[in-house]
Amino acid sequence: MHCAIPSSFVFTFDEFVEVKEVIKQVLVSPPLVYIPRIKARGKEVSFSFNEKEELKENTTYIIQFGEAIRDYTEQNKVLNFKHVFSTGDVIDSLELKGKITDETKGEGVAGISVMLYDDLLDSAIIRRKPFYFTKTDASGNFELGNLKNDTFRLIAIKDENNNLQFDELNELIAFDDHFVSWSDSVSEKRNLVLYKTDVTPLYSGYKHKSSGLLGIKWHTEPKLLPTVKLEPEPDEMASWLRGDSMFVYYHYLTAPDSFWLDAGKKRVRLAMPDTSAIPRSLSFQPEFGSVGIVPGDTLWIDWERPIASIDKSLISLGDSSTTLKYEIVKAYPKKTGIFASMLPKQAYNLTILPGAFKDVYGNTHDTLSQSLKTFAIEKLSQLKLEVVGLDSTKQYLVNLLKANKILKISQIQNAGHQILSFDRLKSDTYTVQIIEDSNANGRVDAASYWEQKPAEKVKQYNLEKLRESWTLETKVDYRENSQPAPNNPGIR
Repeated sequence: MHCAIPSSFVFTFDEFVEVKEVIKQVLVSPPLVYIPRIKARGKEVSFSFNEKEELKENTTYIIQFGEAIRDYTEQNKVLNFKHVFSTGDVIDSLELKGKITDETKGEGVAGISVMLYDDLLDSAIIRRKPFYFTKTDASGNFELGNLKNDTFRLIAIKDENNNLQFDELNELIAFDDHFVSWSDSVSEKRNLVLYKTDVTPLYSGYKHKSSGLLGIKWHTEPKLLPTVKLEPEPDEMASWLRGDSMFVYYHYLTAPDSFWLDAGKKRVRLAMPDTSAIPRSLSFQPEFGSVGIVPGDTLWIDWERPIASIDKSLISLGDSSTTLKYEIVKAYPKKTGIFASMLPKQAYNLTILPGAFKDVYGNTHDTLSQSLKTFAIEKLSQLKLEVVGLDSTKQYLVNLLKANKILKISQIQNAGHQILSFDRLKSDTYTVQIIEDSNANGRVDAASYWEQKPAEKVKQYNLEKLRESWTLETKVDYRENSQPAPNNPGIR
């Protein structure tokens, strides 16, 4: 070692003790390069540095034992035990306290690594270990003591692999866009919110077995369609997402032997597959059942591939005496909907014959014949939601969710409070999600550490169960994190 300090410390207790989970519980700050040896024998616990360890000069070190030390007989934990020593003449005395909370409920998060970097470059969190670090307690609180008088970047991460570095793909992060320093006070306080960050999907491969359909794999699931280009440019092109894959339909009037794919920073030359590999069938998945159809809802069908043509003469929807008029709606290239003015408490039959829908290769599907029964209007319910506590200078999205699926979307602009009405709801339990849409782009934007941009605020409120034939009036206050209490038991 460079400094004249003991290579080990021995701590004596008044009872027989043992140590458990030392790798998880014992923290040394600033962090060591090599794992120390920690042993219990009788009433003593020894802490020994690895012989290769070189400590920093003129630095105060803190050894925190967490819950590692326990009495041998009753397993009582020795809490908040730590040892402070210096490799110089002075033991530093500054401190930083705070709390780490989650972004949705505002609750404290336990076990988060809170780190201070004396390297102020934003890339330090992926290049090196912090100068100081600790972990939050069960309530999300943290305390860093015996700090030197310097300027630091404050970062907190959910360190999944315990490497004290930010692994952007898998780890949550909290950051402060102001550096930490001390002036008149010996103690500073910072509270941070833990976010999931935006990750730019990286190209990781492709699948191109069929002419006209290209699958592109990304290293993480994209939230939005990544930008890709084909060169030469196809006469027709459409794309959609499924998990961590993106599918691109393309069509050339005069097909080249090969073409270029530009995906992110990757450029790949692809040969045109043999046309014999083109699929010869078309599968589909209806997104509706036979019963419980709500009058006014669209009957959606998810197709295996993009639909190129539709023959309405091969589609019929009606009851025993009447054929209904309907409209075909397209959500995106491979999803179509059938909308008709169906009456409540009525039985219908939907028939879609082969040839009604054809994909981009001219393939068609098997016959779909399905009976439908619509819901009784008098059994449907209504939610009247008063939203208060908003900032009238901002825009908000209000989503009504059931089982984490968005059913209805509303928007609030330039209002401190507003009453929203959601009609034709089935008896069920619903959740209201309110998003502070800072950039007014109509979606939730995650945090970006590299742009020092926090995530847009999202709050959720669980509602009282909505009963049949009921109007539920309730209020949510955006200033509060707690669940809303119903204002009244409901109105028939």
